Amino acid sequence: MIRLSARVAARLVAPLAFVAIATAVTGAAHATTAVVPAGYATIQAAVTAVQGSSGATVEIDSNNTFTESVVATDGVTIKAGTGFTPTIQGDGTDCGGFGVCTVGFIPANASTTNFQLVGVRLLPRSGASSTDIVVLIEDSGSGTAVSELDAVTIEDPASAGPLGVKIALATSGVGSNSVTIHGGSITLGGSAASFTEGISMYLSPGSLTVDALALTLDGPYSGAFGLTSYDSAITFSLTNSTITVGAPGPSYFQSLGGLICQIDATLEHNDFHLSSTPQLAGFGIMIDNNAG
Repeated sequence: MIRLSARVAARLVAPLAFVAIATAVTGAAHATTAVVPAGYATIQAAVTAVQGSSGATVEIDSNNTFTESVVATDGVTIKAGTGFTPTIQGDGTDCGGFGVCTVGFIPANASTTNFQLVGVRLLPRSGASSTDIVVLIEDSGSGTAVSELDAVTIEDPASAGPLGVKIALATSGVGSNSVTIHGGSITLGGSAASFTEGISMYLSPGSLTVDALALTLDGPYSGAFGLTSYDSAITFSLTNSTITVGAPGPSYFQSLGGLICQIDATLEHNDFHLSSTPQLAGFGIMIDNNAG
């Protein structure tokens, strides 16, 4: 360790400050934080510039709506700047073959890759349908995709009925997902006779941890969450959350959730609300074939 006397250290303060400022200004190649819109006009441009670097962060210092689909293929944190609540609305971009999404995390790495989305508001594209996805997490590599959604708001103002969060593998049996959703809300509608789901994790080994989430579905066919795994188990934890499934009029099928096959589930300290109508087939939490 090199120790500096107080006198020498004092003489170095000004030069070091100048170097720090110069480093921040000299382009994205040396930066791990990209600021939107001051440094980049779009969120995607900022993500492309820094993803995969150490501490890669995209900070959005704006309350504006950004009409773009944002796809990350390597590790990055996308977060709202202090005092801001930006909105991202999808633009119709196809994300990884699963359909149109607003935000996608699609790594193809052999090692663990981390993704974090913090404090943003997400909307499906204009003219969306029930085939749209708001957040797609798709591990396309042999490693583990570790994703965290913290204080994220997902809304569906046009009641298009998109899927809120889809968790999947690009290739069955290759890779895994570890997903945490903390705080925030998912509010989805839907007027067409097609299925709307809040959170889906299908044939993807790994874990899903949901805490302090407000999830509200209001459509003809609705399921708050659906987890299915036939080969490798999914560890599922739902705590301190409020799950509401209802229908504005005549409806066909609704459920609070489905756990199919190899699911190791813990549900604690949650509030569940399921509406009913004369036309409604309503279910609580469906457990089938070795789901625990």
